[in-house]
Amino acid sequence: MAQHTGYSRWCYNWGLSLWNAAYKDGYKPNARKLREVFTLHTKPLIPWMKKLS
Repeated sequence: MAQHTGYSRWCYNWGLSLWNAAYKDGYKPNARKLREVFTLHTKPLIPWMKKLS
């Protein structure tokens, strides 16, 4: 259970930092694009994420 909590917190912080960076650069971020970037690009690079949903 603690692993899932840590994973959720990590995802939230990752999304928030990406959202803020995109907004600062003049883009209009949305949740769908963030999920797409996470699923296709970020998650495959980090092995421990494959164990959790």
